[in-house]
Amino acid sequence: MSARDWEKRVLAAKGAEERVAEIEQELLLSNRLTALREGAGLSQRDLAKRLGVSQPRVAAIERSHNVTIEVLEQ
Repeated sequence: MSARDWEKRVLAAKGAEERVAEIEQELLLSNRLTALREGAGLSQRDLAKRLGVSQPRVAAIERSHNVTIEVLEQ
């Protein structure tokens, strides 16, 4: 099976379009958060201190892994 055939098969699965849209939104959000941090002249370490989380947590957020509303509200 070619990669293109596999992609078509996966995207044909029920709910695939919605999940792809969710992933796109997560990636856009993480890119915006990174841009905001960089625009403010903050390192990940600086932001982590302000948020009361670890630097690896900020890195995970910026990679769109497990972003929570609670952290975003901080």
